[in-house]
Amino acid sequence: MERSAASEQIEPRGSLTVTAPEMFGRLHVLPVVQSFLAQHGALRISLLLLDRVVSLVDEGVDVAVRIAHLPDSSLRAIHVGDVRRVVCASARYLAARGTPGTLKDLASHDVITVLGAPPAGERRPQMGSRLTVNTMQAALDAAIANGGIVRVFSYQAAAHEAAGDLTRILRDHEPAPVPIHVIHPAGRHLPAKARLFIEHSVTVLRAKFGHAAS
Repeated sequence: MERSAASEQIEPRGSLTVTAPEMFGRLHVLPVVQSFLAQHGALRISLLLLDRVVSLVDEGVDVAVRIAHLPDSSLRAIHVGDVRRVVCASARYLAARGTPGTLKDLASHDVITVLGAPPAGERRPQMGSRLTVNTMQAALDAAIANGGIVRVFSYQAAAHEAAGDLTRILRDHEPAPVPIHVIHPAGRHLPAKARLFIEHSVTVLRAKFGHAAS
């Protein structure tokens, strides 16, 4: 056992289970995992992309990335940055229907919503919905196709804004940023493979999201 532990300090081996929200995980955590695996050839990682709160201890998860205001718990959380909830629509939709100036103006617009409760500690604004879908990607697709106004995280809309497919509106009415955390079960004896992955993921994610959310 001592020889095995010493070997892991030199070159971590074995497996890790990591979880993250589906879209954030696909866009930002998967590249972290792939770059980490490239550095450590003796490791295997199972990446679970799930839009639900995972019990790390009960479900055997080593590390999680969460976008939420976290309640007090026995988990260790490392803050790596922030994102915002933003409201977007296509330029064509806004040209045809006008640009709302306040949240109340959304009552006269076609709004696209996603099924599910808002993250812990966050209140969803009251607004009617003409289209409800069960995935964020479907909501974005509908908005890009001039189907209405959608409320998403800033990282989910960023590439579409840059490409000109979506325009952010109601900037003066955006709520406070939502924190991104890397979390793991508390304990004195964090395995070297988990510690190294946490250090790597914190470094990469802070470089992307550590500045003020835009």
